Amino acid sequence: MRFVRSLAFQIAFDGFLIFCMVSAAPILPFRGVTRKATVSCCRGIVRITRWIGGAGLEVRGRENLPEGGVLIAAKHQSAFETFALLTVFPDAVFVLKKELTEIPLFGRFLVQIGMVPIDRSGGAAALIAMTKAVSAAAEAGHPVIIFPEGTRKQPGSLPDYKSGVAMLYRATGLACVPLALNSGLFWPRRGFWRYPGTIVFEILPALPPQ
Repeated sequence: MRFVRSLAFQIAFDGFLIFCMVSAAPILPFRGVTRKATVSCCRGIVRITRWIGGAGLEVRGRENLPEGGVLIAAKHQSAFETFALLTVFPDAVFVLKKELTEIPLFGRFLVQIGMVPIDRSGGAAALIAMTKAVSAAAEAGHPVIIFPEGTRKQPGSLPDYKSGVAMLYRATGLACVPLALNSGLFWPRRGFWRYPGTIVFEILPALPPQ
């Protein structure tokens, strides 16, 4: 049963993602419509995860989220949250590695909906550019999501937070909202298997602006 579920999920996920990108390609020049289409695709992936993968999503702590632009520091265990967080925060922008924007077609969607790419080998100039882009997004009212560990981690692994989130927190003057999750238990960082259960996103109390 686990094999059938995992195989069916992978086929449905890959097929749906390709369908979304190809069918939405003609609207890429229009940022607002492209964002709505992207969020709709992400909602579809959350449904596929629940209906086929057997893992539903529960969001806790919405009352802890300040209004307006804010920095959200999220744990990162799975590909799931890269899609599902846009269903929780439809206006959000992500800070992400530049290499993702170079993926054919997929990368164009990331750029068009305002994601903030960072060249991790770019040194101080890249950090300055990232800070300006994050500040501009927050001033426009967008929540800004960053994965402080920079890459997916196994559930229960020791924290490995990079300096970028602390630098953004100080430089932008934004409140910082930690977000905990357990997605890696059901959609592992690597591997084929998918497991049923409840994926929890927990929004923790905000750290006030510095």
